[in-house]
Amino acid sequence: MNRYLNSQFYRLIFIVIATTLIGLGFVAVTNAMESSSVSYSYERYVSEKRYDRAEQWLENHTSEIEALMQSANGEKQTVLKELIRHNLEIINRSDIAHNYKLNNARSLVIAIDAIEKPNHPLLVKSKQALDKSLESVLASGDFSQQKINNILTHWEMLKPALQVALDKDEFQQLDLLFSNLGKETLNIKEDTESVFKYSQLIDIHTTTAQGDPLSFYWIILMVGGIIIITLSYVAWKKYKGEKKRKQKQPY
Repeated sequence: MNRYLNSQFYRLIFIVIATTLIGLGFVAVTNAMESSSVSYSYERYVSEKRYDRAEQWLENHTSEIEALMQSANGEKQTVLKELIRHNLEIINRSDIAHNYKLNNARSLVIAIDAIEKPNHPLLVKSKQALDKSLESVLASGDFSQQKINNILTHWEMLKPALQVALDKDEFQQLDLLFSNLGKETLNIKEDTESVFKYSQLIDIHTTTAQGDPLSFYWIILMVGGIIIITLSYVAWKKYKGEKKRKQKQPY
């Protein structure tokens, strides 16, 4: 009887832990998929100049994005809410250029990616492209206003995502350097070099890992849960195996 109860106990532990972790994982993945789907669809509507549809889509699906923000800290939530508000404010204005609307839509896609994905694939690639643009300008020596404006436009698109991904001091320093780059001065070459050198020092993966301890502990919790499940399952299987062997032994 005691062995039977122990067997049932281990089985119950396994089922409860497995169900809980799978449920949590399913909810997290579902929210992430819904948020990504919303932002990508919104960006597509904007790129097709279907502004009415884009506005309606973003308004109707803001709840999915807000569900994602529940796991983010207050500053990240503020950044994303402001980005959504700005997109809704400009999307149907006839005095706003299409490219500006599209860049803001893409900015929303990249910012959501920066929150929901630890490795930030879109942000990393976009920042690499920005760094290459800076490097190209320095290599060519072409510091024309058009070249600088293109860089600043790229920066503005990435700014919300970088504000989410970087720690506060790093972001503020980078923002200051880009602000200086936007000013008409005689030191445009030196300003561009300063931005490029500082940007090269920033490792998005490292700063995110250091700046988001909750994500670190969540990983520990998940790994710990998997270990508990594995140990419980192994103990249960071992017990079942011993029980079968004893049953086969002649009396």
